[in-house]
Amino acid sequence: MASKTLVIAWACLALPLVTGHLNVLISQAEVMKLLGLDAELYYVRDGVVNTYATSFIVPVPAHIADLEFMWQALGKRPLPYVMSIDYEARGAMLPPQVNISEKGFVPTTLQTFRVRLPCTGAKSAEILVTMQLNISAPDRAHKDVRLLFKR
Repeated sequence: MASKTLVIAWACLALPLVTGHLNVLISQAEVMKLLGLDAELYYVRDGVVNTYATSFIVPVPAHIADLEFMWQALGKRPLPYVMSIDYEARGAMLPPQVNISEKGFVPTTLQTFRVRLPCTGAKSAEILVTMQLNISAPDRAHKDVRLLFKR
């Protein structure tokens, strides 16, 4: 009986080491707006990067001015992040605007942040927008996450 208790106690103690530390996703409503699909799109789920999803360049129609992402640090503490955005065709679009700072912490509750893509209306162009998001792992048991979103 003692060995079963030990195994259960060990499994409970090891749980934080094997569970993920981060979620980054697009909500079901946002995926419907962008891709016409009825599903959430996880770029990172429980700390595991969905390389299939991050490898696509998602076209954003001209009538969509805002992109919404959701994220959450799954541990007890917020995770530090650094974000940068670059874009082409500077005459067709003003600099992208984000409602979070370039450096900060991923919240421990599920929250949304927004990227605004303000077209100038001066000319029509296809614009590549690249957002890089680096999120530091909470400890050595997890890996840092580096995401590159192309729109």
